Amino acid sequence: MPRKSKKQTQDDLKQEELKLAGWCMQKFKEAMLAKEPYTARWLTYLNAWDNTLYENVSTPSYKTNHSSNFIYSTIESMRPILFDANPAFEAIPCTAEGIPYANDINTILDWEWNRTNMQEKCLANSIYTFAIGTSVFMLPYEFKEDGDVDGEVNPIPISPFNIFPDPLATNVENAEYLIYADYVHVNKLKDKYPDHAEKLQGSDVMYSELVSDRDVNA
Repeated sequence: MPRKSKKQTQDDLKQEELKLAGWCMQKFKEAMLAKEPYTARWLTYLNAWDNTLYENVSTPSYKTNHSSNFIYSTIESMRPILFDANPAFEAIPCTAEGIPYANDINTILDWEWNRTNMQEKCLANSIYTFAIGTSVFMLPYEFKEDGDVDGEVNPIPISPFNIFPDPLATNVENAEYLIYADYVHVNKLKDKYPDHAEKLQGSDVMYSELVSDRDVNA
């Protein structure tokens, strides 16, 4: 059987990359279209929370424009109470032999909670939790420079507006894919993927659905 030349191999790889990129973009558009009703409702809920829902609504001259925002006051009074103290983790063993391991796991969970500053992250992300009923944390692995995993994860709070799940999924487990989209400067992408740097270029692509997370870890 004749061997492929280096150029043929590169051409085959390029075609595979183009097919993969096309598949991802198609799934992204399908998920974005299916999510539109949720996005519209979420924006309304957030506008009700930050008191901008009636900014452009005209009222008769004899009526005051002031409105008491009970949604904002209720949510902001709940958040500090709920996150006033760290949660109590409790790993329950299934057998007696697992008791000492359960104690170790409890200690590890407490340490990880403090290491990743989850108290502050949950408090900030709880605006989404209460205002629109959905909040998301991403748990990516941290990689070393040589590509090895160092065993730690870094919880990143991300905007639910930037998550696009499989439209046919009923939960995370049976989703064929979950797409996370965000605005990233082209120079960061070139640094991260130097082998493809010449193919990357800046663009004025704008999606009204996306929120710029501005998280260095994202």
